Amino acid sequence: MRRESIIFDLQEHLKQLNYQTELFNAFTFEPSDLPLIIIKDTKDDITPYALDVLNHKLSVELNLIALSYQKGNEHLKQILNALKDFKSKFQTINLTSIDKSNLEIYDNEYILITIELLITYKSELWSA
Repeated sequence: MRRESIIFDLQEHLKQLNYQTELFNAFTFEPSDLPLIIIKDTKDDITPYALDVLNHKLSVELNLIALSYQKGNEHLKQILNALKDFKSKFQTINLTSIDKSNLEIYDNEYILITIELLITYKSELWSA
């Protein structure tokens, strides 16, 4: 499946930054595990492209958890630079938004930076 291949390629590409990366969830983590990137493929809008070809617009969310606002900004720059060189089985990749918020877990506060991407690719009819 192309969708799965793109997500696994993205995970492997981001691992080159020496950050912990997880798919979909990170149930527990320690401050020593940070920075942490959680990759989610949240939505796949599918439209017909040709008789037996589908066009996909895959929404991908990268949740970056960092120790502080300053560290989060440094990690964000590294991730965005790494995304420039990301290659996989897709036609285009676009940055659609970056959001920052506080994340409180137990008595600890972290910075959560959400990076949203839109990845377009094509597949055969009845495949993802």
